[in-house]
Amino acid sequence: MDYKHLLDDDSNQNLISGAEIKAKAKNFVESEDVKKKASKIIDKVSEKADELGKKAKDLIKNEVDPDKMTVESLTLFYLALQLIPALVLMLLSGLPFFGFIFSWFLLIGVVIIVILYITLRFFKEKLENSSASFVIAVVLSICEGLVLSCLGSSLDTFIFCAEYCILIAAFAVAAIFADTLGNNYKAINGQRIGLIIFLTMFILILAFGNSESFIPLIPATLITAWYYAYMLGKAEEVVRDIKGDSNVKKAAFATLVLFKEKLEIEYVWIMYAYNFIKGLINKRKQQDDKAEPLIQETQDHKEKKHDESKEKKNDGKDKKEKHKE
Repeated sequence: MDYKHLLDDDSNQNLISGAEIKAKAKNFVESEDVKKKASKIIDKVSEKADELGKKAKDLIKNEVDPDKMTVESLTLFYLALQLIPALVLMLLSGLPFFGFIFSWFLLIGVVIIVILYITLRFFKEKLENSSASFVIAVVLSICEGLVLSCLGSSLDTFIFCAEYCILIAAFAVAAIFADTLGNNYKAINGQRIGLIIFLTMFILILAFGNSESFIPLIPATLITAWYYAYMLGKAEEVVRDIKGDSNVKKAAFATLVLFKEKLEIEYVWIMYAYNFIKGLINKRKQQDDKAEPLIQETQDHKEKKHDESKEKKNDGKDKKEKHKE
């Protein structure tokens, strides 16, 4: 149900005014007490994510033979790593926009899990001979790209599609180098790959981002590019430590660690994006407030001229009628 009309309808005498609700919501979200509590909860969630990630790493390295692990088990691990912190963080939402950010990540997480499961379950043989990192790249990048494209519009969609195509290409190139160089993979680390994507994305957004609506995409895209590149290195390290020959299962295990790292960086990104966009909205609101008197003045001036013109016409008619008489 949409409650927006209740917030904006100041004329409704039975309800608290929209301005009061907005002021109270703002004071609540910006109060030090709420910030401290939110910070503590986020720290606890982060600790739990660390603990969960450590257990997954230990399980991957020491306790489980990948060839005996089922796709269902892998999907459950993935579900825990990706969605539990997202669900907890959604409860911290103080504003609709803040809640929307977490809902967005939750939606993306669910869609990725479904497609990852289908991919591992039904296309296993086709992927069996592929490089592990390339499997991760294609599955995750296409999933997120599809979700963002469906939710985006026109130029937004183009930029997101271009971003994920570039990320897939970066993963593929890294996978080829990793297979070629073997243990010397660290020579081409995530930071170098990240720098290439960083520059490419920055140029792409500068070329097409000539509207205010694309400003938030700049930090989001750059951070996204960096953490994907960084996590590729992490995933590759885990893949090397797993015994067995199944590339698909290696890729799935590496995905667990990859998303544990992703969660840590998402906390920072979400908080930054929220504050950044909130600042933009406030700035735009201030500009609108300044422009409103000028618009009103122009409108009044037009109406005055229109009235004067009407009066002149009426005077002219009166004179003609008198002349006839």
